[in-house]
Amino acid sequence: MATNVRYLQKSGVETPVAVAGIGVSSVGTFMVHISLLVMFVVFVGRNAGDFIELPSGQAVLIGMVAFFTIAIGAWFLPYGRNILKTKVWPVIRRSGVGIVQVATSPKNALMLFGGAFLMIMSYITALWFSLEAFGGGLTFVGVGVVFLAGQALGQAAPTPGGIGATEAAMIAAMTALGLEASIAVPTVFLYRVATFWLPILPGFLALRKLEADGAL
Repeated sequence: MATNVRYLQKSGVETPVAVAGIGVSSVGTFMVHISLLVMFVVFVGRNAGDFIELPSGQAVLIGMVAFFTIAIGAWFLPYGRNILKTKVWPVIRRSGVGIVQVATSPKNALMLFGGAFLMIMSYITALWFSLEAFGGGLTFVGVGVVFLAGQALGQAAPTPGGIGATEAAMIAAMTALGLEASIAVPTVFLYRVATFWLPILPGFLALRKLEADGAL
């Protein structure tokens, strides 16, 4: 996200607008992700708890208390209050404007949610093809559940790209749907090689080129 914001800044976009744009994009992707996960789980006929373990109510309460304590403490400190007024609030305001514009414009909504939908479906299709390469065994909807659940858990892991957590979550979801581990393991690793590891080299070269051109 920081790289995307920096690219927009170097392209002449104001910082609040750049941050708000990336924020709206992330929110849109999250909404599509959760919506598809709920629909696919319903179609599969399983409980979402079979694939995603939600945090306990106590953990959520502790997190909320910690967040509001930090926010209130920052507000009562002159430096923190200045940061909130000059840095945080403008971004929130611009984000609100961006969300309103998306909500009131069918074209903007189509670009935001349609783009997120196509991106997610492309990843699901890649995982499904990886499974078919090893003989198959799950429906496309089932593979969608595996991807969406695994991706959600992987993003929460404190590792780059969810390394380790994403693979483990996807394999566990596949076995929960009845697929043998001897098929689930190579399927997930083939998918991760194709969609995560192989793009690293061209991505690195593109990053260096953008830096050399002053675009980052």
